[in-house]
Amino acid sequence: QCQMCIRDRTEASYNIGLCLEKLGDYQKAEDTFSELVKKDPLFDLGLRHLAFISFKRGKFEKAYLYHQKYLE
Repeated sequence: QCQMCIRDRTEASYNIGLCLEKLGDYQKAEDTFSELVKKDPLFDLGLRHLAFISFKRGKFEKAYLYHQKYLE
């Protein structure tokens, strides 16, 4: 597959994750961002939002770990 198609799909999934996060559906947003990070471990915005969602859900240790990965 072409790189542009993959990038477009990644961006679309990221935007879906953002919408879910804004709607307060943190579980689905977390699932979406987790899939993105699994496909591209260097997708730093996905890690940043996983840290935020984990923090909002009271999962502070998980939030810290995502934040550390984001800063690497």
